[in-house]
This record gives sequence, C-alpha cells and structure tokens, in this order.
Amino acid sequence: MKYNDNNKAFSLIEVLIFVVVFSLFFVTAASIVTSTLRITKENQNKIKASHYVEELREWLRSEKETNWGGSIYVGSINSFTEQVSQSSPSTSFCFNSSPIAAWPTSGTVNCEFTLDGQYRRIATFSATVVNGFVNQISANISTEWKDGEEIRSTPLQSVFSIWE
Repeated sequence: MKYNDNNKAFSLIEVLIFVVVFSLFFVTAASIVTSTLRITKENQNKIKASHYVEELREWLRSEKETNWGGSIYVGSINSFTEQVSQSSPSTSFCFNSSPIAAWPTSGTVNCEFTLDGQYRRIATFSATVVNGFVNQISANISTEWKDGEEIRSTPLQSVFSIWE
C-alpha cells in the first residue's frame, strides 16, 4: 500500500488549539460587551438623576423669585424663606414628583424610591439669618437611586439669596 501525501487535513491537536483560541476570543468579547452595557446603564441613571436635580433647582429658583419673603418660620408659611426654615438648623423635603407642582410635607422619613419608579429626590435647606432677616438659603439637592445593593447619588449644592 502506498502512502498518499496529498491528503491535507488538520490533526486533533490543531483543531483543539483552534477551538481554545476561538473560545478565548469570544469570552473576552462577551466580557467587554457586558461591562460596556453596565457602564452605559450607569451613565443613563446619572444623566436622568442630573436632570431631576436640575429640575428641582430651577423650580426652587422660580419659587424664590415669586416670593422671597425674608423672614424665618414662626408658625405660618407665606414665603420661600418661611418654607425652607421650618426646622432648625436645617429642613429637608422629599420631592418625588415630576414635574414639581407644590411643596411636599417637610421631612424625609418616608422618602421612598418612587420618582420614575427608581429615584428619590431630597432637598435640605439651611438659612443664614442676619438681624432676624434671612440673607441666604443654602440648598443641598440630591437625587438617589439603587444600583443593586448600593445607593448611588447625584448631589448639587446651590445658594439662594435676595441679591441674585
């Protein structure tokens, strides 16, 4: 019997090496795609949270422009400064509606993640009082969301005064 050298075929070792290299390529590609999707989702949440923070800041600015007032809270609420100085040294509110229509009840005890089904928006105010008159209001606005077991946040600090 004559050995025919024209038969070109791959050996079992060559096929196994090819399968291993091919598998490593696809595992690496799948890992890259997975991490890219996770980062994209995280960035989408940050963008939406930033939108909610800016929406609240603009609403607060319009409330301030409508009726600054200037006096601190003494029992009835008739102005922006009275609204945000209800508690000393700071007052917190849970703004979980969009668009914002009115001031919520003071306090954040029951501030759940109900804004768009996944976010909560909290604003904490502190007033600077000079001679019984509110000079400025510091606002710390934060939109939070759950990312697995972690709570992520997009904070914003803003100052409102009669002079701006």
